[in-house]
Amino acid sequence: MCRLVLMNKEGEKEIDKKYGLDKYLRYLEKQLGGHGNGYALMKNGEVIIIDKGVNLDVRDIAKILRETSYDWALFHTRLATIRRKV
Repeated sequence: MCRLVLMNKEGEKEIDKKYGLDKYLRYLEKQLGGHGNGYALMKNGEVIIIDKGVNLDVRDIAKILRETSYDWALFHTRLATIRRKV
C-alpha cells in the first residue's frame, strides 16, 4: 500500500500551518508506509528534483520542500508487500 500527497506551494504552506509539514508526512508514513519514501518536485513543467530511498527521512523531505521553489510536489511512502508467484 502507498500513501501519496500531491500539492502546490500554497498547499504545503497550509499543511505546515495547520499540522506541521514534517508531522503530516510522518503521519502518512505510519499509515501503511515507511518501507521507502520519495518525492518529486516540478517547476515550469519540468521535474527539478526526484529522490527516493529506504533511508530517506520525512523530516529531510519536509526541509527540502520548505526551502525549494516549486510549482508541484509529489510525496510517496510505501509499505512493501510480498506477492506470491502465480
